[in-house]
Amino acid sequence: FRSGGRRNGVAFDVFFDGAFEIFEHALVSAEMRGTGCLLSDALAAELARGAPVREAIEPARAYVRRKLENARDLGSMRVAD
Repeated sequence: FRSGGRRNGVAFDVFFDGAFEIFEHALVSAEMRGTGCLLSDALAAELARGAPVREAIEPARAYVRRKLENARDLGSMRVAD
């Protein structure tokens, strides 16, 4: 799993398990740091619940999207909410 690509207003991640699979979603316009860590935490939570790796990706990505969409300003930073 490789996360963090951006192209033409689209965020994408790549999963390889014998074949490549690309996950795309419209880029959320919230400039934040630590989104990769947030995604890895969400993936770890899904795996801890017993989800296979492939099935853990979409719920983890959806969790990060929600956090980005609800991000709040805190001084000069944006933080996940």
